[in-house]
Amino acid sequence: MEVKRKKQHYVPQFYLKNFAREDNTFSIYNVKNNTIIQKAPYKSQCYENYYYGENNQWELRLSKLEYESSKIINRIINEDSYYPNIKEIDMLKKFVIFQRYRTTYNEETIKIIYWETAKSILTMQCYIDKVPITEELLQLTKKQFEEKYQQNVPAESLDMAYNLVNRIKDLELLVVRYNNLNNFLISSDNPVIFYNSYMSRLVGLENAGLIVILPISPDKLIVFFDAKMYQRYKGKKCIQLQNENEVKMLNVFQILSANKIVYFSEYKQSKQILKDFIKYKKERDLYLKLRVPQTMGVETNKAVIMPVAFIPIKYIFSFSRVHPRAIGYTENEIDWFPRKKNKDYELRMNLRPQIFSMSKIRKLNSKSIKNIKRLNSFIKDYWDNKL
Repeated sequence: MEVKRKKQHYVPQFYLKNFAREDNTFSIYNVKNNTIIQKAPYKSQCYENYYYGENNQWELRLSKLEYESSKIINRIINEDSYYPNIKEIDMLKKFVIFQRYRTTYNEETIKIIYWETAKSILTMQCYIDKVPITEELLQLTKKQFEEKYQQNVPAESLDMAYNLVNRIKDLELLVVRYNNLNNFLISSDNPVIFYNSYMSRLVGLENAGLIVILPISPDKLIVFFDAKMYQRYKGKKCIQLQNENEVKMLNVFQILSANKIVYFSEYKQSKQILKDFIKYKKERDLYLKLRVPQTMGVETNKAVIMPVAFIPIKYIFSFSRVHPRAIGYTENEIDWFPRKKNKDYELRMNLRPQIFSMSKIRKLNSKSIKNIKRLNSFIKDYWDNKL
């Protein structure tokens, strides 16, 4: 008879252990209440009872994924020259996508989206029916809504993740070791970072310029990156750097994206983490705000705009230096585009110079029109692998 696993982790124990000290503890910074615990057992972190449900289906599937991924990740950590083969890289891509969508941060985000959408529909219908809507009614409805979706969201998120893995199949893997003396990599309860140095808000899985970042130990990082947009390490496998500021900013990204906690192995990093939280509190507040849907329209006809939560900091990492032909544009001139050639986007791209040249609102000059055409030329060469 299969034993049900009550204690279900949303960040795997093998991954947490990589940031623990020899006594199986690490330090924790709680971003919710701004406190540090210097010795916390890693096994007691990042889990909830029956988080994925009591049928154990997803818990067992994740256990198999974690077992295979842990062998690869532990070998990367322990062998500086080791680089995964194609099959193992695909396994790591699967791991990071599932890790991104299994966290409590993602669960809360989905609940926020569901509730804000439902609230817009409710308020619109009450307005049409001329029924007064009170804060008490909203809170009661929200409570009922949360109870309904409490057990469904984590499993639904993983069902979604299952269909998303192939969307990053084209990204290259880079293993980075940092030989730093002062700053070491930290992680969090929401450890997988989506970033885009080309356009920071474009963190969709199919966007050109996407970077997927995951620290795997205090001195090692794995990065899946768009090698056509960021060519410095194109074709590279394992690199070693000594870059204190880069690691410091990678840690800031973890502080911004964490749901409740960040964890780290070096006691001496406590002061820096506290300092960075204060310094970047506005950016963290904005990051959390960006996951809330926006409502547009009149009282009887509302549209809900889905959110895009992106790291609201511009920083060029050693592995995220944008191709020279993709920089030097104003906000009006630059545009997003998918990594794979798309006929609908290609039509839009070809029409942009004409549309902008006729637009009085944009007030673009001839130089701007030339820049748009120059960007279009870059996009075509990007798609045709001519960069």
